[in-house]
Amino acid sequence: MGKVSLNGQFGYDALIVFDPYFHFIASFYASVAIKYRGYSLLSVSLSGELSGPEPLTINGKASFGILWWDIDVRFNWTLIDGTARRRPNLSKSSVN
Repeated sequence: MGKVSLNGQFGYDALIVFDPYFHFIASFYASVAIKYRGYSLLSVSLSGELSGPEPLTINGKASFGILWWDIDVRFNWTLIDGTARRRPNLSKSSVN
């Protein structure tokens, strides 16, 4: 069975901000593929970005492959509604 292989990977990056308000952005990816002699028989991958907390949104792409057919599905969902907070104006005149 040395001609058949299972390959997979996973990764993420996150940025978290606490000041002047809490906010985060996390990018992620994951994939799995079954290959025969280096040719992909079946593959599934997912990549995207999660940001929040208000609004909490996720967007990205899921890909499915079987032999030579590939299907890509893009998504953009709001999981929790809300308005994004703006950074306060910290000009010199507002500090005095």
